[in-house]
Amino acid sequence: FFDTIGLFRVLTAEQKLLVKTWLDILDLTACEHKLFRTMSRGQQRLALLGRALIKAPPMLVLDEPCQGLDEDQTAAFISIVDSICIEFGTTLIYLSHYVSDLPSVISKYLCLENGRTVSGYP
Repeated sequence: FFDTIGLFRVLTAEQKLLVKTWLDILDLTACEHKLFRTMSRGQQRLALLGRALIKAPPMLVLDEPCQGLDEDQTAAFISIVDSICIEFGTTLIYLSHYVSDLPSVISKYLCLENGRTVSGYP
């Protein structure tokens, strides 16, 4: 809510409810009281996604969000991104080196090679 790291403020009851809602959506309820550094890489990515989405932005930009995740974690992350974009109508700009990492909600593509556009589809 406050766009700061390391500065803690007391949340309102409404904000706490919203946090719990997003923890449920992202299947992170077991991590509610964990320190970020003690979470798995997949859980960390989901926590950062939740942090970005908690204020209901109309557009989400994700740059290599699956970097370092295994196949199962990547599939789960992409599925959640797809669901969120569909349910909340969020516009998604998604950067990836791998076509296999692209969520299905993506309808327009820009492929680059050596800094130049090579096609509109992967």
